[in-house]
This record gives sequence, structure tokens and C-alpha cells, in this order.
Amino acid sequence: MKEKEVWFFSDGIKLNGTFYYPSEVKTQEKNPIVMTCSGFLGLNAIHPARFARALTQKGYICFGFDYRGFAKSGGERRRVLLQEQIRDIENAALYLSLQKEMKGRNLVLIGWGMGAGLILQAADEIPQLAGLICINGFYNGYRFLKERRTEGQWKEFMNWLHKLRKEEVQTGEIKRVDPFKIYPLDEVTQKYVNDVLFKTKGFGGKVELHFGYSLLHYNPEAQLNHLPPLPLLVVHGEKNKLHPLSEANSLYEKYPGPKELFIIPHAGHTEWMCDDCDPFQNLIQRILQWIDQKIKK
Repeated sequence: MKEKEVWFFSDGIKLNGTFYYPSEVKTQEKNPIVMTCSGFLGLNAIHPARFARALTQKGYICFGFDYRGFAKSGGERRRVLLQEQIRDIENAALYLSLQKEMKGRNLVLIGWGMGAGLILQAADEIPQLAGLICINGFYNGYRFLKERRTEGQWKEFMNWLHKLRKEEVQTGEIKRVDPFKIYPLDEVTQKYVNDVLFKTKGFGGKVELHFGYSLLHYNPEAQLNHLPPLPLLVVHGEKNKLHPLSEANSLYEKYPGPKELFIIPHAGHTEWMCDDCDPFQNLIQRILQWIDQKIKK
């Protein structure tokens, strides 16, 4: 795989991106470009690069980037507002549409984890978009946060958020908190995050309290009717304890356009995301099949 580093702007903030090119196979003219968008705290060097390593071997040009505030991208560090990340996706895709690589090609968006909902909210602003792939996402932030907690834990969490917000209002001091106190992980995902993701330079760290409120108001599932009739592939791990399978089923039921649902047997949220793992390779084969049937037809 060959790589080319690029820079572009989102709301005046300089973002860092990467083109990934096939090195040993020829790119077919009918192949769309695939842009993968990270999930929570995700970096281009993690899952977008992983998808690129697999797809470039099949003759696809791929693109990945880092949201504002992460890795080499500009912007305030660890300020995670989902509405701003949606803007970054829109502007990354607009930048792509102006490049020679996009001439005569369509675009397919992959959203991983939290990014699965982000691409749904960005889709109506993206030129040359031909299809959406939402993988292991959740599609209503309030529902997700509440279902991760007991009633007692929910009351405690909301009281904690309100307490810190009151302090911000009175003192002007922006509160930075452990992101996983807002977004609690299941044990399997926690182990993967500790063993794999924290070893990636730039991953982790405290986030601004605003993230909690951004997530509470995040509801892409309620805004599907504004989308053009794009083909959608919904992918979800059968045993995903972080983002339950019910989230994928809910999106599939509500999505108004052409859609398919692919359940990854025995897979959780992210522990199977390694280049040589069978579930990941099976997913790549399903994505390629879907692109052949729905995008290149």
C-alpha cells in the first residue's frame, strides 16, 4: 500500500488526511473511493488505515483523516463535539471531490462505531456519495447512555454532569473528564482498548465535559428522512456488548432507502478488529460483494 499525506481545512481548522493507494494491483475505473470515518477517540492510524490495508489489495483507493483536535490535525485537543466531527466528515468529503483521484468515481463512506451515526448525519452534504456502510454503531445517544446504566447509575451520572456544568458556569473553568466515565466500556472492549488502542501514539486522554451533552443530543436515527435514497449496509457484531445488536436492528427498520443487514457471528464490538482475524476478513469480503452489487452495478 502506498500513502500520500494531505492537508485540508474544516471550518478554518487544518486537518490531516491520507490517501491510500494500491501498490501491487491496478485500480479499476469503476471502483469507488472508500473513505473510512473513525469512532470515539479514533485515529486515522487505527481503523481507517486497517480498512485501507485490506481494500487497497483489492484495487481500491482509500482515504482517511483525523478529526479536529486529534493526531496531527489542528484544533483544540480532546474537544469532542459530535456536531463538529460531522462537519469534519462533510469537509473531508468535499475536499476529496476536488481531487483528481475522484474524477469519474463515486464515494463510499464507512463509519466505524460512533462514526456510523456521524456519516448518516453528514450524508446529505456529501458530493458523489454512492453508498453508506455503518459498522457497530449506535443511533440514539440518550438511549445508548441510559441503557449502559442502571436507574441508580443513570441518576448519579446525570447529577454528576449537572454538577460539573454548574461549576463551569460559575467559574469559567472548562472541566476535563475521563471519557469512559461518560461512555463506559464493556469488559471485552476495555481489554482491547487497553491492549491495542492505548499503544497507538495519541490515543486516549481526558475530554471536555461538553462531550457528554453532545452525546445526549446525538440522534441520527431521527433524521433519516432527509437522506437521498442511498444504499445502506448495516453491519453489527452478534455479541456486541458495548453497542447492542438492537441498535443495528433499529437503524435497519427505520432507514427509508435500500438496505441490507449483515450480522457478524460471535463477534463483539472491536476485539476482532485485526488485519488477519477471520471476522474482519469476512467483513471485507461482504463489503466488496455489496459494492459490486449495489455501487458498481
